[in-house]
Amino acid sequence: MGAGVESAKIRGAQERQPKFQKNRLRRANVWEVDVEQFEFVFALLSVMVGLGLTHILSAMGTAIHRLRGRGAPIKLDAIFLLWVGVMLTWLISAWWGEYKLQTIDFVWTFGAYLFFILYYISLFLVIVILVPSRLENVADTYLHFMNGRAWFFGALLVATILDFFDTMMKGADWAFRPEYFISQSGLFVVVSIVGWIFKPRWVQITIAAAALLSQLIYIWRSLNVLGSF
Repeated sequence: MGAGVESAKIRGAQERQPKFQKNRLRRANVWEVDVEQFEFVFALLSVMVGLGLTHILSAMGTAIHRLRGRGAPIKLDAIFLLWVGVMLTWLISAWWGEYKLQTIDFVWTFGAYLFFILYYISLFLVIVILVPSRLENVADTYLHFMNGRAWFFGALLVATILDFFDTMMKGADWAFRPEYFISQSGLFVVVSIVGWIFKPRWVQITIAAAALLSQLIYIWRSLNVLGSF
């Protein structure tokens, strides 16, 4: 009897709550569900991001040891290092930028989930093409890059297209901002085509530097503070 009376008091107190408090509680419950969905969906994708970072860092660690004389000699070229910087920054900023999905009414479907998996697979493949596992059988990173540049820029173009659709998932207004649509998506399409066609070293180092610089500027201007975009 005592428990029933207590429950009735609690229900009565809840019913007497002001409407704004009830709405706030309802929004809090929805937010908790959204966070749980986000964490569930991106659990696998976080593993893929971790694999990409591990691949790059392991290769760079091996290169440092070889530069110290522990292992076969290796030449690290500026073009190769610039593109490593681009892909490292891209992978990290892509994951960081997905937080925007928390701020919009995004409906998770299995198709959307498969798309995000495909997008992060494309980034991982670009990294693997650029940086062989632990830089095995690579003595000169410039020659390695130039010999495989068609594969690299082809994969980069595919990743750029998927990145645009990834951004579209967050809203057309977000995807068609000039600082992204022109300075990021458009620039990387041009860079991929130019890098694929033109072989001169000055062209290659120019587009690599432009890609990294534009990426850093975009991150600073658009993604700097979590939750502000």
